[in-house]
Amino acid sequence: MSQVERSISHTAGMLLAISIALSAIAAAQPASPSNPGFDPYKREFKIPMAEAGTDGLQTWLFTPSKTGKFPLVLMMPSRYDKLDRKIGPGELQPAARWFVRRGWAVAIVMGRGSGASGGQRVQWIANCGQPGLESVAEPDALDFRAAYDFLTVQTGIDASRVIAVGDRNAGVAVVTFAVKPPPALKAVISLAAPWPSEVLHPWACKHHLPGSFSPQGNDPQIPTLWIYARNDHWDKPKEINYVHDAWVAAGREAELSIVDKSDTDGTLLFTQAPALWGPVVEQFLTGHGLPAVALYPEIPVPQLQPPPGLGSDGLKAFAKFLTLGPYKAFAIGPNGGWASVSGRVSKKVAEQEAVNHCGPSICRVYASDPQ
Repeated sequence: MSQVERSISHTAGMLLAISIALSAIAAAQPASPSNPGFDPYKREFKIPMAEAGTDGLQTWLFTPSKTGKFPLVLMMPSRYDKLDRKIGPGELQPAARWFVRRGWAVAIVMGRGSGASGGQRVQWIANCGQPGLESVAEPDALDFRAAYDFLTVQTGIDASRVIAVGDRNAGVAVVTFAVKPPPALKAVISLAAPWPSEVLHPWACKHHLPGSFSPQGNDPQIPTLWIYARNDHWDKPKEINYVHDAWVAAGREAELSIVDKSDTDGTLLFTQAPALWGPVVEQFLTGHGLPAVALYPEIPVPQLQPPPGLGSDGLKAFAKFLTLGPYKAFAIGPNGGWASVSGRVSKKVAEQEAVNHCGPSICRVYASDPQ
């Protein structure tokens, strides 16, 4: 999420220039003959859910244009425990735009207790010998269902074609959501889901059950794709395959893809590496007759000069920073030090975290989003 070194001097004038440049970019007009860039239409609202109280579920909805009717992607970011209230929908904006370019409407939904959503997250825990692990994330799956029920009756949504995508622990929840799917759910995609693999091991659990994933029975089979980075810090390929084998042995189906290394520990696969998962998802969607071909051009990346004095890692991080979702901030310090933060609930939170990660007494914000 951030990388810390200490270094680099700067000037107040440069900070002002960068801030103005980012503001101008954010105000860019939608695509036109004179401005060929693609700028999806965005709406923000609260999805009603009794358990989420008056604040509902914070949602950003992106569509290729203001008018039209589009199939729907329900998308939910990972949970971060103490960071839940600091992470916002912008964390998944790059991923959302990948789908929007292919003609989808994309709803980034913050689960209960995260972002600006109301309510409290209900923790789910897997225990040794527990059957029915496919339903372990039922509390979070209910948030997916609330979003589905609300969005599929909205104008501009093709309610006959819906898919759901989850990142990390939301990747477990999206699979749980598909166990008893609503009528229009056509597929689910789970990225870097931390399945509780230890409860499947006889050496870890005295009451190990080989069939920890309950047999399907008459449950419908929803096309399912699991994606992991080869260098995932929490789920090694051996563990991933172990869980997948148990899933298949229980009579369930899921395509498994382990892609190349992503970021430093593989945990930011969905939020920061569309180039890795994109081809896999495109093939999966095509195989199930769902929109997969890009219909719109790449969304322009802001063209800003990096801070002087950055090393090679810092230059790569700054280039990546420009592609990430709001709210984000890049802080610099003396001798080439830097820190990058993105996907926060506000500009203030992003800037504060970036400076703190870089070194609060010596670092300042070099670039950030306009509020």
